[in-house]
Amino acid sequence: ASVFSNVRPGVSRHGYYAAFAREKLGDGNGALQSYRALALLARQLRQAFVYSTTEASVLHAIERSSGSGADLDAASSRIAMSGLVPVSGGYAAFRHEQFQTFFAAEDLLATHADIQAMIESLKLPVHAELREFVLGALTSSIDIEATVLALGLHDLVGECLVGHCGGEAQKTVRDLCHAAIDRLATH
Repeated sequence: ASVFSNVRPGVSRHGYYAAFAREKLGDGNGALQSYRALALLARQLRQAFVYSTTEASVLHAIERSSGSGADLDAASSRIAMSGLVPVSGGYAAFRHEQFQTFFAAEDLLATHADIQAMIESLKLPVHAELREFVLGALTSSIDIEATVLALGLHDLVGECLVGHCGGEAQKTVRDLCHAAIDRLATH
């Protein structure tokens, strides 16, 4: 609940999830590593089309996402204490499907620095659920416009217009809609 008081108006769903995840993982030793590990874990689960995995897979994701000299125990402890990926009976799953979707979007954002490569990746059916989160993370109206126009999805436009993708996406899509209406009115 405290996360809502720390987020500015017009923030996207991505912004709320990011703030919540950062609050749960804290800061300091192992926090960034934990965040990266959860993003990697979410990607692996999505690619396998599953929602749970073994506890060993979580530990492996922490190892794979860590640089040399990283404190694996600190990252593992942060993830366990956060409650984002509870472990029971040797198996782990994100506590809610939307957390897995959010962290998979974070992984996509981290692995695609080029907007065109990001757009091509978002066109893949496996990434359909990530689109709203990715748009919510984009801060450039040029990137938002390019993404919305390239994807051309009515439901995504609707998500932007109601503010789920944040204020910048809402403004950008509203401007695109006004421009389209103006073009229609002149013909």
